[in-house]
Amino acid sequence: MQKLLVRGVLATVLIIVLGLAIERWHVTDEERVEAAWTELVTALQEEDAGRMRARLHPELRYSGARPVGKGDVADAMVALADFWEQVDRVVVATRQIEIQAQPHVATSLATTVLRFSWGDQMAIYRVRVQVAWAADGDSWVARDIDVLEMTPGLFGG
Repeated sequence: MQKLLVRGVLATVLIIVLGLAIERWHVTDEERVEAAWTELVTALQEEDAGRMRARLHPELRYSGARPVGKGDVADAMVALADFWEQVDRVVVATRQIEIQAQPHVATSLATTVLRFSWGDQMAIYRVRVQVAWAADGDSWVARDIDVLEMTPGLFGG
């Protein structure tokens, strides 16, 4: 009887451990989209055009109020190169991100604080950006980027 109890306890522990392991190994689309967002932000901060381009869909479209404007992936890369040439440091802090994913498509809405400096000057903007994502194998790429709000100041004016 005692052997049966020990085996039952061991089997239960094994099932729990396996369940936790499987949960950790399973990555949801929402988690993959958030990882792609983090890669975009990191590429922006590190002025890494190659990493940025890897997270952008070849048919990317972006839009936003001035100074963002509208354009495609080529326009975005030119604008980023110009921006990086003018500033010394870029920091993006994602304050909130909401992600909705379905097979092959997802959207995210992020509220961020964008800080950049040049010389002894610094600018801070509160930015809300919506991104439509497309699945790219096990990862995601930004297909449409809409800068919904870009307000000067930490608290958005």
